[in-house]
Amino acid sequence: MGPPPRAQAILLLTVGFGRADPPGLKPLAIGEWNELSRWLGAEGVTPESLLGDEADALLSRWAEREAPSARSRAVTRRSSDGAWRSASCWSGGAGAGCGA
Repeated sequence: MGPPPRAQAILLLTVGFGRADPPGLKPLAIGEWNELSRWLGAEGVTPESLLGDEADALLSRWAEREAPSARSRAVTRRSSDGAWRSASCWSGGAGAGCGA
């Protein structure tokens, strides 16, 4: 079991997972996260919305600034691959797949 969806979205957007990340993928810097967070709030959208099917449409509405929408989407896609499981183990989670 991982963190709640809002925390998961924020972690995926702002934390690097080391070797579990695709090469060249950088999480958002604090300023980039702040900008995206303000935009989400102004749109009445929560961070966890970026984990769902509507993420591409949402991010395409976001005017590209410091962090392009394609990068933000790539960072949140880590939830659907092995990176999240690795990060969950790293952050103290005890879910399936964590080594002994």
